[in-house]
Parts: sequence; structure tokens; C-alpha cells
Amino acid sequence: MYVILNRAVGLEGLTKAEAEKIIKLDINKSMPHQGSNFALANNQHLPFSQKFPNNTTVIIFRDMAKEMAELADHRLRKS
Repeated sequence: MYVILNRAVGLEGLTKAEAEKIIKLDINKSMPHQGSNFALANNQHLPFSQKFPNNTTVIIFRDMAKEMAELADHRLRKS
């Protein structure tokens, strides 16, 4: 399982450590809050990564995709 902490609102709410304690799982990545940018991309019917290609969130998306693909490949090779 690849667990992602999605910040639906700013920094309010639980910390990563608090969330891990509650769900009893390690969180692989945390996504920063991008409310207005997500809304803008959505309103323009554009993928977030196309609208904001150099945004930190897009870099995190790409890193997560790479890590998940590597994990899947590693697990497939083990079976």
C-alpha cells in the first residue's frame, strides 16, 4: 500500500505524524495544499500538471508515480 496524505486545506488539521499514529501506517508522501491552483486548472478543464508544470505539487506527483511504478515492478519480480 502506498499511503498519501492529501492536504485538502492548508496546514490546519493533523500533522503527518499524528495521521500515521491514528491509521497505524507509514505515510509515503504528503501533498501540499493547492486549493486555488487546483480550482483554476479544474475550471479551465486542464490537468494540474499541464497548467502548472513547474509547481512543487507536480514534482511530487511525478516522484510518487515513479516510486509506485518501481515498487510494483519490484513486487512483480518477487512473485
